[in-house]
Amino acid sequence: MLMKNFVVAIDGPAGAGKSSLASELSKRLDIQYLDTGGLFRAVAYNFLCMGVVPEFDAITGQYGKYTEEAIAKIEKELPNIRLESKFIISNNNPFLIGALPDPHIFLNGADVEVVIHSPEISRLTSRISQLPAVREFILNFEHEYADKYAVVMEGRDISTVVFPDAPCKIFITANPEVRAARRLKELLPENPDITLDEVLKDINERDKADSERENAPLLTEEIARATRGYSVLNTSTYTLGQSAHILEVMARAYLSDFNKAKERELLELQALANKPPEPKVEETDGENGENGENADGEPITEGETVNSDVTEETAK
Repeated sequence: MLMKNFVVAIDGPAGAGKSSLASELSKRLDIQYLDTGGLFRAVAYNFLCMGVVPEFDAITGQYGKYTEEAIAKIEKELPNIRLESKFIISNNNPFLIGALPDPHIFLNGADVEVVIHSPEISRLTSRISQLPAVREFILNFEHEYADKYAVVMEGRDISTVVFPDAPCKIFITANPEVRAARRLKELLPENPDITLDEVLKDINERDKADSERENAPLLTEEIARATRGYSVLNTSTYTLGQSAHILEVMARAYLSDFNKAKERELLELQALANKPPEPKVEETDGENGENGENADGEPITEGETVNSDVTEETAK
């Protein structure tokens, strides 16, 4: 029986297959799925539509930092943003298995899954995800979601910042060229003019920006392999089906340990609840009784000496 609050935290760079594999894993485990990277993308798209973007360097063609004025607008608007995750039938998934639905991110009631995966949104996401207010907004959303459901979450800091104590932590990666080819296949239906070189350049730039950012930098494969509690899956030479099978085996092993630990906790709580109360030991003050009584059970009168071998006669 699957226990509540079981979190599969999947980290890794863009294009490694995290979203497709996390979605597929959630179906195999019959639990919820949340594309956390999509949440950041949706926020970036929301402010792009509002005209709130970082400074742009026309020479390099790159976005810089947000101005203080832009940050103030973002912080003011964040509480008004409503995010949702829903499964929708789609043909845009390059790793689609049969006719299974794909997870889509909804922004204020509108499905924005297609528009939030453009190279421009990717670059904006790297910038806006560095803002503490945005990270806190998404973090609260993720924690609220995990409080309600057993869930598979994937992103770039899920196991390091969002759920560092998650019972299941997996790092998924692939070679940059493989990741670029997968991303290109995903983008071509909506952007037929995009090239592999453009996508590869965007992936390398985003990896560099994410790994060098001060706030929650991107975890690397080397660090994940050297850190206790992680499993690592490099999908470069695997199909989605092969990768999904390996991932499922990993997750079910974690889930088995998680359920056993939870069952032990429940048994301990039940044993504690059924334990008979300790017998109450009545405290006495020497030979005197309670409530001002002497050893014979008679009330102590004013001036009476209690339990003393010395009387007035012997004192004389």
